[in-house]
Formats: sequence, structure tokens, C-alpha cells
Amino acid sequence: MKFAQKLVIFSLVIFSFSAFACPDLTGMYLCSDSDNSFTQKIKQEILSNGITVYSIDDLSFTTDKKLSTYSNDTNGFVTKGEVLGECMGDGIISFSNKFDLSLEGHVLMSSATNTRILKSLDGTFRQTIIGYLESPEHKLEINKDYTCKPQ
Repeated sequence: MKFAQKLVIFSLVIFSFSAFACPDLTGMYLCSDSDNSFTQKIKQEILSNGITVYSIDDLSFTTDKKLSTYSNDTNGFVTKGEVLGECMGDGIISFSNKFDLSLEGHVLMSSATNTRILKSLDGTFRQTIIGYLESPEHKLEINKDYTCKPQ
């Protein structure tokens, strides 16, 4: 095989792996839209099998497209949920999160959201969240678009 052919094959292999690499988002960010702002802490770990684990504030998820469940009990308030995440290439992370918050077996609130994060070359990212937050009496549709800048 000629050198040029080897170089082309090598480049294709490297490109195919890097195209779906998860972006490094580790750090503290100030996220805002026209209505409000908040800080967001992101940690990232790459496991030995190459799967990336993100922790965004208190929510951790893998990017292997496998559904994982979580449960948390804080002073009798029980949160049970499931999350599914993936890296989609070109600096994009996508994850879905569903949870119920209950007290003494009664569901107080449910939520389901789809979040997409798109990292820019300058280190900022755009975070789009679509879904709902629901109590037994009300349902609030969520459709937010935030710009997040490193602190």
C-alpha cells in the first residue's frame, strides 16, 4: 500500500473517532437568557472504556446512549429518575432527563426535559432545554435557550 493511501486511511479513522468525541466542558459557567442567570458546574471524566461521564451540578450521566436510573432521598423528599446521554459530534452533547419528586409516597412534581449543549470554539456554549415541569394542579412547558460563559 502506498504512503498516500495509508495516510488517507489513517486520516479517515482519526476523523471518524474525533467527529464523535465529547467536548471538554469542565468548569464553572455563568448561564443566562433574557429573563435570568445562574451558575452551572460541570465535571467530566473519561472512563477506561472511552465512555465520557458528565456531572452537571447534581446530575451525572454517561454518553453511551444507555438509560441509567438514579434515586435520592433528602429529608424525606425522594427523587427518582432516569437519564440518557450521548455525544453527537462537533461539540454537541444531548441528554434526556425524567424524574418524579415525592414525599411520603405522593408525587409532588414530575419533569421530562431534553437538553442539547453546543460548545463554541471560544469556550462558551449554548444550552437548549425543552420539556415540561408538572404538579398535580399545573403543567409548565419549558423551552429555554441559554448562553453559558466560563467564569
